[in-house]
Amino acid sequence: MTIPEDEIPNPEHSALTPDFSDPPSKRPKIFIWLGTIVFLALALLLLKSTLKSNSGASHSNAAPLIEGSSVEDFTMTDLDGKKMQFSSLAPKLVLINFWATWCEACMTEMPSLVKLRDRYADKGFEIYGVNVDQNPKRAAEELRSKFGAKFPLFTDPGNALSEFFSVQAIPFSVILTKDRTVQFTLAGDQDWDDPSIHVMIEDWLGILPSARGEGTAIEE
Repeated sequence: MTIPEDEIPNPEHSALTPDFSDPPSKRPKIFIWLGTIVFLALALLLLKSTLKSNSGASHSNAAPLIEGSSVEDFTMTDLDGKKMQFSSLAPKLVLINFWATWCEACMTEMPSLVKLRDRYADKGFEIYGVNVDQNPKRAAEELRSKFGAKFPLFTDPGNALSEFFSVQAIPFSVILTKDRTVQFTLAGDQDWDDPSIHVMIEDWLGILPSARGEGTAIEE
């Protein structure tokens, strides 16, 4: 039996082959739905990213670090991972020093920090050392064995404290009163046993000039 040529199926118009020559309005609506879903998914991801970024900026609690200004209460973490608020610690004039064993300048100034702390420890002054090494406990052992440091040591998990005080490089030091007023900030190393430093510390501690020891005058 011979099939007439006009009845032989044309492969270009097979039922299994979509006819894209049709106008868009006749194409399957599934393509439109898929496009809509992809667009909404991308928009949702962008929205989440924006909200997360804004949230981080608004809750950074970065301290202004302007001398004479006060900072909000903040969290400190000891070598055992115990967290505590700065306000819960003994009310003293405190020098917070960010340091690391691999930081040459940090190690250079450390002996004078130890002397400064020993000089005023019984007069309401304390140093809090914030270590940023990968192994703070090992760093603490090295510090105590090498320099005889007796001041409290803390860690900085997640760099939260460094971000709070806008620390860009170490060593970095900030001196706070018991009500968290910024008295002094310094980026870089310092000879903390210098007489001019003694005068500043004694002024903030309220030590009368007549009660000061020798060698406390500011050098010209």
